Amino acid sequence: MDIFILSHIHLDHSADINTMVESAKVGSKESNKQLAIGAPEDAFYGNAKVILDFILKKTDKHFIFKEDASYIWKDLKIDILKKHTHHGAITYGIVFNNKIAYHPCAKFEPHIVEHYPKSVEALILNTTFYRQRQNIDHLCKDDVINILNIVKPKMAIITHFASDMLEAGPENVAKEIEDKTNVKTIAAFDGAKIIL
Repeated sequence: MDIFILSHIHLDHSADINTMVESAKVGSKESNKQLAIGAPEDAFYGNAKVILDFILKKTDKHFIFKEDASYIWKDLKIDILKKHTHHGAITYGIVFNNKIAYHPCAKFEPHIVEHYPKSVEALILNTTFYRQRQNIDHLCKDDVINILNIVKPKMAIITHFASDMLEAGPENVAKEIEDKTNVKTIAAFDGAKIIL
């Protein structure tokens, strides 16, 4: 691994970032291995930053994500879309090589989702809840159905499940979503590898 992408600063997404960069650099058998990291601005600066200064110095390049910006690292193109609403943390939709899109933890905002490219190979969605929870900036099953009907990717991957999603059975929920959108939908699981 030679690039780390951090969607936002909340600890369930960022807690291991410093350890992972350190082990990739120091633990690598390649002494000249180049590393990059990309993240929203608040991950690098301010009182809530999660990337330590001495860890940042171990990277060869860092990208501070901004709305409507693009970044290149080796053979990877990273397009940052519009800012999402997620409990005070800065986070964006991200597209990799015009093929894979990532919808971070955030509430469903149709005017933002419309900026996702149509017909990407895969759209990864942090689908935390089975049913909508008021005043919580996370997607539920019905939000995902709405997003897929707007973006129309070739495949959807749901992940980042709360307890009610686990009780409903992520595979069952994926089938419900697929039946209502005609988009092949896969529920992520530990160790999953998906071939596009």
